[in-house]
Amino acid sequence: MPHPTATPGPWRTSGPDIMAGKPPFERGRPGWRIVGVAAGRDEEAACNARLMAAAPDMLEALNDCAGVLQSIENQLKGKSFAVTAVLKKARAAIAKAEG
Repeated sequence: MPHPTATPGPWRTSGPDIMAGKPPFERGRPGWRIVGVAAGRDEEAACNARLMAAAPDMLEALNDCAGVLQSIENQLKGKSFAVTAVLKKARAAIAKAEG
């Protein structure tokens, strides 16, 4: 069974709306769509929307960091508790995001 993928980005926000597609992000323009709406008070919803819109970029950065940490762990032959612990935490977060 193929692994599902996220909506292609870039992702942006407009208040509580989370949008994905090709810029410019304007209603009615081809390639633009709302992929989610954050619930909550206005300020809280906008903050949640920004966090959700940043998630694809954060996941990509975390994958890059995990690769670097894996290289360091290999060089240290697993002798660094801190590197091993952070790598384990990064992999758990990646698995949570990817399902």
